[in-house]
Amino acid sequence: MHEQGIAEDLVARAADVVAGGGGAPVVLRLRIGALAGVTREGLTAALSDKALARWGRVPRLVIDISHDIHHVDATGVVLSSVTVEG
Repeated sequence: MHEQGIAEDLVARAADVVAGGGGAPVVLRLRIGALAGVTREGLTAALSDKALARWGRVPRLVIDISHDIHHVDATGVVLSSVTVEG
């Protein structure tokens, strides 16, 4: 499943962000590009599985969807921000 691979990459990126503080993310903000080929539902399910396995809980997911097919990130999913506990 395409979403599983993307979710794995996003969780690894979020883990890099929180690595210095030793905590876990409480909010992940993402943007799905217009041509990314994934759905909000599929990505949410995949991210929930990967995050639960990594941190033992699922951060709140804020997922924006771009409809601009000409945007530089139109074919991808971007991790826009990570909010860390504490």
